[in-house]
Amino acid sequence: MGSVSICGSKFFIIYIIIEVRLRIIMFNPDFITPLERERRLKAAQKETKTAKTISIPSSYWALADQIRNKLGKKNANETIMYCIKEIGIEEGLES
Repeated sequence: MGSVSICGSKFFIIYIIIEVRLRIIMFNPDFITPLERERRLKAAQKETKTAKTISIPSSYWALADQIRNKLGKKNANETIMYCIKEIGIEEGLES
């Protein structure tokens, strides 16, 4: 008569967790969701992401990879951004 199934108690615990989180969100005007936090961070960085296709011979990609390794950059994006900025500085376009 008074037994509670294990499955039922798990759902009850999940329900309580969800309810507590919703109450925190609803009653805390300063609460920021993780998605909103990420959106604000990207907006603060003022970085616009665009998708571009770069078609260059593989020997240039190999050179870019060597530059990446020598400079300790994480990926090709960082390497290309570094190279563009350095050329801009050399040409007096960037300070």
